[in-house]
Amino acid sequence: MIPTQEVKDKHRSELIYMYYQQYTDLLERLGYVGKIPSLLDLQIELLRYAGLEIFHYAMFSSFRYMDQTAIDIEAYLKGELENPAFNNPEFKKLMHIELTRFLHQGTLS
Repeated sequence: MIPTQEVKDKHRSELIYMYYQQYTDLLERLGYVGKIPSLLDLQIELLRYAGLEIFHYAMFSSFRYMDQTAIDIEAYLKGELENPAFNNPEFKKLMHIELTRFLHQGTLS
């Protein structure tokens, strides 16, 4: 399941909690004998590795905002073309929202 950006924006906390419930339930059903992490442990790990989320937004989310039939994808992947999504107003808005969120959570400071 890959939620839309709108769902992530409106329900981020609930999605993380649902993931946590499924994850801990699976560990218990598998008979995991180690310490099952708490929801707080998960939140700390998400903050610790927020750089990966920034990378995801900058690199992979941009594909949703470009017309892949209008560019030479091979040249793009080789770095010979600028990412056309960087000029897309919707992508710029998304990045502004997400970078602001990362700034406020302390990831960018």
